[in-house]
Amino acid sequence: MEQLWRGVKVYDSGLVAEQENSGLILADTIDGKYIDGIEDDVESPTPDISESRAIELARAFNGDNDKEIENVSSNVLLSYLLEFD
Repeated sequence: MEQLWRGVKVYDSGLVAEQENSGLILADTIDGKYIDGIEDDVESPTPDISESRAIELARAFNGDNDKEIENVSSNVLLSYLLEFD
């Protein structure tokens, strides 16, 4: 199961579990990572900047160095997922 928060995919989270033919989920088989308290760090799933601005900022940060862009904050952040070709 992937985790969604107000319709937005939560990365680095997800749960797996075994399910019987009857549909019953076996609680002792649940494994994975669930991120709780997102609303404490992000009040709305609406971004503050546009997708094109996010791409512009990521490209400016990345430059020609091919360095990875990473979150250095311990707080939950709402961000765009950018893929470079």
